[in-house]
Amino acid sequence: MQKFSPYSVMRLYAGYGDQTIDGVTTPITDFYGTITGIISTHLQFSLTGGYSQVASAYGGGAGYHRSYVGANLTIPF
Repeated sequence: MQKFSPYSVMRLYAGYGDQTIDGVTTPITDFYGTITGIISTHLQFSLTGGYSQVASAYGGGAGYHRSYVGANLTIPF
């Protein structure tokens, strides 16, 4: 966790392991990061991004890959 100011925080997560399907073992990975903070007393933000990879359900090996990004603005009550 890294604080940029009293009002924003960055968090990074990573995971690694193995998945076995039909006797074939394949490495899997997951990386995820987020930055959250306060712009003003009436506006908060969140930026998210990541990458995931899991084994294929058909004979092992690399299968599903996913990259994603997102942004949110929130008005707290």
